[in-house]
Amino acid sequence: MWVSQVYQNAGLGYIGGNACDMYRNYTFTSDRSKLKVGMLVAVESSSSGGTAGLTYGHVGIYIGDGKVIDNIGHIRVTTLDDWIVTFCKHHPVGFGFPPNVKK
Repeated sequence: MWVSQVYQNAGLGYIGGNACDMYRNYTFTSDRSKLKVGMLVAVESSSSGGTAGLTYGHVGIYIGDGKVIDNIGHIRVTTLDDWIVTFCKHHPVGFGFPPNVKK
């Protein structure tokens, strides 16, 4: 929900859905060379966050310089490497833009 609000507040419309939905609908690669600022960084089922993480996944936004901003009960900035180590032990990370984002 937080990620949806970020995109909406940026004037890009409300994308809705949980992290799992965003992973399935909007990510298209796990190739870091294709990663751009503003892309979703998502995992379909998270290895962190207990049952909710397993069921709904986790999502953040790539902000450049190898960093991701996300909400884990509070907003934080972490490195992409740490994000992947924390959330992607069992499922691959995906990168992609939601609709209405100029690529």
